[in-house]
Amino acid sequence: MSESHRKLIATLVGLALFAVVAAGLLAERALQGSLVPAELTPLLGSLRAAWLAAAAIAVAAALLTALVLSGSLLRPIREMRRMASAIAAGDLGYRLPLRFGDELGEIAAALQRMSEQLRERAELATREKEQLQAVLNGMVEGVLVVDPDQRILLGNQHLRDFFGVASDLRGRTALEAIRHAELAEVLKAAENSDEPVSRAIEVAHPVHRTLRVHAVRLPPGGAARAGTVAVLHDVTELMQLEKMRREFVANASHELRTPLAAIRGFAETLLGSPVLSDADRRAYLEVIDRHARRLSAIVGDLLELSKIESRETSVERVAIDTVKLAETLLHDWRPRLEEKQLSATLTSERPGIAWADPQACEQILSNLLDNAIKYTEPGGSIALRIGGDDRSVRIDVADTGMGIPERDLGRIFERFYRVDQARSRSQGGTGLGLAIVKHLVQSLGGEIQVESQLGRGSTFSFTLPRQS
Repeated sequence: MSESHRKLIATLVGLALFAVVAAGLLAERALQGSLVPAELTPLLGSLRAAWLAAAAIAVAAALLTALVLSGSLLRPIREMRRMASAIAAGDLGYRLPLRFGDELGEIAAALQRMSEQLRERAELATREKEQLQAVLNGMVEGVLVVDPDQRILLGNQHLRDFFGVASDLRGRTALEAIRHAELAEVLKAAENSDEPVSRAIEVAHPVHRTLRVHAVRLPPGGAARAGTVAVLHDVTELMQLEKMRREFVANASHELRTPLAAIRGFAETLLGSPVLSDADRRAYLEVIDRHARRLSAIVGDLLELSKIESRETSVERVAIDTVKLAETLLHDWRPRLEEKQLSATLTSERPGIAWADPQACEQILSNLLDNAIKYTEPGGSIALRIGGDDRSVRIDVADTGMGIPERDLGRIFERFYRVDQARSRSQGGTGLGLAIVKHLVQSLGGEIQVESQLGRGSTFSFTLPRQS
């Protein structure tokens, strides 16, 4: 039923009610004015009673009709009001029964379309937010966004990890939440500049890190500032590698300079003094030969280490009996052991069949035995122990030598690092043996570690994969 039909019915009901009431009033006035004969008076009384009953019925019918029509008119309005309340509360899944065919039906359809569009946009915004959060949390960099008042709008998980912050960052200033003055200075500098600001900062807690901060204002250019975004890269490993590179260049230059200076000096002496005796000439040539051999050993170890690190050396894995390998090496090193009056023992807790490269295993064990012999005083002892578990073979090379200070244990496997510089050179070492050992063990899929007490000896332990 259309709105015009409802209005017509209401008008007709009103007119009928008006006619009944008017007729009743006229009859009442006639009775009061004695306009009718006396014999008709009872009849008019009956008519008045009928009129009153008809009037009551008409009023009731009008009220009932008005209630029905008002309910029919207000129902769609109430449903649209409920829908508007549901949309305001965030319930975008509310549906209207589209049974209205007039103007209210058009309004209801428009509300329905608006609700669908809002729901689609809300779902799109939610997906984009989840994707952004996933990207931010998946980044290895820390991301920090602050508003013009330096209050944090966004900070991802890696940012909190960098600074050891567990609580929510949003709404707090960067200095209050992160408590790092240098980071706050970078953000302030970027806020007052149209150019990106880049700076390295040091973080002491929860672990020591070096972070490279790149900060830029938003939006760039002359537009009104909306905030600042900063991206933090963890460059700790890069800085350590750069430090190691500088130290390596310095150590390599120093190690090569010493034999080169000796060779050059004695060569110039030989060339400038033709009257030298045969004994002096031979002595100078022996010095040149010794330093040339040392120089050759350093260069050879550098090339070997370079090949291992670049994986140019092929690894051919076969089953190796490490007990037999250790017995063979001890037999080969017997003259040197006797010369230094050192005792050597070999014990095996279980069969030591490893899956590794024979040449690499021999080089590892030879270097460790060589170091044990060099740095153990006469009368000392060396012990080889072979054990492990179901997955790996463990080999220990223990000595009763001079030991290694605790402060040096973390750097003992670095290139050219020596605990005692003078003694190491006098023993003929290049400073690269343990670095080669470490890289060989790692290339075979094993691990190496050292335990030592100053003055009581050292134990180098490494593992190799066991033959399956």
